[in-house]
Amino acid sequence: MPRLMRIIKLDEALDPHKNYRLRGGKFGSVLGQITVSAARNQTLWKVIQHLLPEDLRSNLVAVSTKGQKLVLHVSSSAWATRLTFAGPGLLKKLQRLQDYQDLTEVSIVIGNR
Repeated sequence: MPRLMRIIKLDEALDPHKNYRLRGGKFGSVLGQITVSAARNQTLWKVIQHLLPEDLRSNLVAVSTKGQKLVLHVSSSAWATRLTFAGPGLLKKLQRLQDYQDLTEVSIVIGNR
């Protein structure tokens, strides 16, 4: 009987460089795409946490990309205003990194995703 399910450790699942056979061996399945997207967002989160000052870092709720747009979720409108001023500098720093050279815009969202 073919084995259709495999247990994957969380740290392995978040590695964007691993390609898993999910849903009966199909590459590019919906679950596989979600796993890759989550891994990319986790990596982006770690990079942005390193680049932001402590006060902004602690009020950042989530990060993601949508096309060429960096989307930052913050806890309140006050922090959104502060991040509006820090956004262009953050974008320039990210564009120096190979994986984020295609980002051209920053969008700030208030509250949870």
